[in-house]
Amino acid sequence: MALTKKNFVLIVAGGIAVVTVGLAACLVLLTRDADIEFAQNPNSVEAHEAKRKLALFDEAQSTKRKGFVRFSEVEINSFLDQEQKNGSQTNAAVRLVRSSVLLAPPSLTFVSWHTARILGVNLPFVWQRTVNMNKGANGWGFSTRQMRVGTVT
Repeated sequence: MALTKKNFVLIVAGGIAVVTVGLAACLVLLTRDADIEFAQNPNSVEAHEAKRKLALFDEAQSTKRKGFVRFSEVEINSFLDQEQKNGSQTNAAVRLVRSSVLLAPPSLTFVSWHTARILGVNLPFVWQRTVNMNKGANGWGFSTRQMRVGTVT
């Protein structure tokens, strides 16, 4: 069977259609909204409590007192939410919109919502990093257990 001009055009059009559908599917997977259930939504009262605890920690460090400060998930997320609202402007290609932490011992999950300007279009996406805390010879550190871009599970 000879390749006619009509068949060639159909093959090229079909190839373009397959690539377009594939790119659209990838775009949908990367930009769909994250469905995260927090125990409690961030609020100003918890943000204030987190700042109070940070001030106590700072004071203890400056006077060389030992101890620790315990934060709840909602305090951390309230603090991050308030600090993000007070954030600075940037001209970076990727912009941080929001960040949160999910506490699920022995893991921590850092979630950040971003927008990236690609070909003049703002594309939202979510980046999720799950880490485990490890105690080593030089102190505590994090090892990455899982990393995802797109939806959060």
